[in-house]
Amino acid sequence: MELTNKRKETRQWRDWEVKRACETARELERAGDYEGARAALGKLWIRIGERPAVDELPPDTRAEALLRVGALSGWLGSANQIQGAQEFARDLLTESITLFESLDQQDKRAQAMTDLALCYWRSGAQDDSRALFQQALETAQTAETKVRTLTNASTVEVSSGRYKDALTLLDNASAFLAKVSDDWIHGRYHGQRGLVYRGLDGNATARAAET
Repeated sequence: MELTNKRKETRQWRDWEVKRACETARELERAGDYEGARAALGKLWIRIGERPAVDELPPDTRAEALLRVGALSGWLGSANQIQGAQEFARDLLTESITLFESLDQQDKRAQAMTDLALCYWRSGAQDDSRALFQQALETAQTAETKVRTLTNASTVEVSSGRYKDALTLLDNASAFLAKVSDDWIHGRYHGQRGLVYRGLDGNATARAAET
């Protein structure tokens, strides 16, 4: 009995440890410190292409870890031009989406879908990315996730030079912004809006020069 209790305590400690590591990695990822985020995950995950050590974790923690590693793999792969990184990230994110769905954690599912959409965008599959962003928006349950989804979706349009479409997405996000207390989400939204305005001004200047 004592051995059983010790094993249970060990599993609970491991579960808490992984959740804490994922939260730390998330904050570092937000700050753009992708190497720091990877280091924060410790032995949970070492490198792109190597599956994280999640198979013994409870389903909710496993889903969260797969989301974090998948999202981080996408960012690291893009920053360092690592071949195959987006495909690896997509596999992990897809697995996390399936788990979140089985747990009926719809907002988490939408978050993972947003990161999956970014992977498709980085791979040049813009239409697939747009479709996933729309699905994520329809799945999102909180104002925070809706604003994040719409802000990230505008990135696809900015990269395509479709600044009016990007502005429409951000205007839609503004309807939820008052319900969001997260400063990082506000900063990301306003930074993206400034980028869109600069793009619109640039287009207007170019048109004026042509006349």
